[in-house]
Amino acid sequence: MLQLKRFWPIALLILIGVVSLLFPLLVAKPYGACAVEDATDLQLKTVSTLNDIVDLGLKISTTLVGFGAAAVIGLKGEVKLGRFMRVMVVISVMLFAQSALYGVWWRFGVAQMYLIECLSMITAPALQWRFQGHVYFFMLGIGAVGVLVLGALFREPEREDFET
Repeated sequence: MLQLKRFWPIALLILIGVVSLLFPLLVAKPYGACAVEDATDLQLKTVSTLNDIVDLGLKISTTLVGFGAAAVIGLKGEVKLGRFMRVMVVISVMLFAQSALYGVWWRFGVAQMYLIECLSMITAPALQWRFQGHVYFFMLGIGAVGVLVLGALFREPEREDFET
């Protein structure tokens, strides 16, 4: 039991690292051919709504990556993180960074879609995988932060010596 307790954080980090490395293989798919067409109002509203979702996710993800990185490298001296807390911060930072990566990559695809005047590309598997990657990694990051908060809530307080 001691062995499992000692190495589970490393195994979890390796698992997330492998998923992070393999997921781009799903995303890097060709768009396919598309005929130039006039954009409908519904298509423009759909793209705008999806873009707003990605924009919000990018803002939150990049902010939380910055806070997580600051916590891990110890910019705030008063914050003492135990092993579990450090692992969960690193995991959430990795997940939010992945979310930001796919959000930006999705936006590149949308820009290309506008450039070649093909709004029907919004349903192309390449763009769908990027959008889904952004959303799912974001949700996993939120879950990791939730576990982090629960871990902090039920953490045993450190004992302090009150000697004078």
